[in-house]
Amino acid sequence: MMSDHRTPRGPARLLAGATAAMIIGACGLQPDSSPRDVNPDQRDPIDIDAATVLDAAGDTSIFLVAPTEPGQLRRIRSVQRDALASPTEVLKTLFDGPSQRELDTRYISAIPSGTTLRSARRASNVLYVDISGDIDNLTDEALILALGQIVFTASEIPQVQLIRLRVDGEDRPWPRGDGQSRIGDLQVHDFPGLAETVQPPFPAIRSNI
Repeated sequence: MMSDHRTPRGPARLLAGATAAMIIGACGLQPDSSPRDVNPDQRDPIDIDAATVLDAAGDTSIFLVAPTEPGQLRRIRSVQRDALASPTEVLKTLFDGPSQRELDTRYISAIPSGTTLRSARRASNVLYVDISGDIDNLTDEALILALGQIVFTASEIPQVQLIRLRVDGEDRPWPRGDGQSRIGDLQVHDFPGLAETVQPPFPAIRSNI
């Protein structure tokens, strides 16, 4: 009669299973030797401060008038929006003004609320922007802030360095940082010190002494 060589059952099988479980468990406790991706279902949610979200979310920048305290100089600051595909979309978003969250944190726009964009087209590195005449009602600081918002926002658009701003199809003399008003292309350097954190500070000049 042939002998039975089948795998033993009962206690022997339980012992083998327990041994395998111990080996697997021990392997699972070993630290990773290199970085690895974590399954999204296993990631803990991260609590990000609302102010950080305001300044960091999105792929397109527009410029608004930053919150200030009484007596402080009013300046403009970049805030983020979702990625926008064209100069027209970027400028229309700017003219829409602050979001409710931004209003709650005291951001404002110096651009009159009725301002409409008539056209925006790029030729080489110049963006030609034609808007309605509401901006003509602004003077002094409010006009500088509104111009700065338009120029700095447009300059964030890829390949745009200069802005020719027109009102109802006509050129206007616009004030510059040197105190003079003249017709021509505008650029961010026409408004020195108006925008916050647009460029990193210049490196300190080394002394040869």
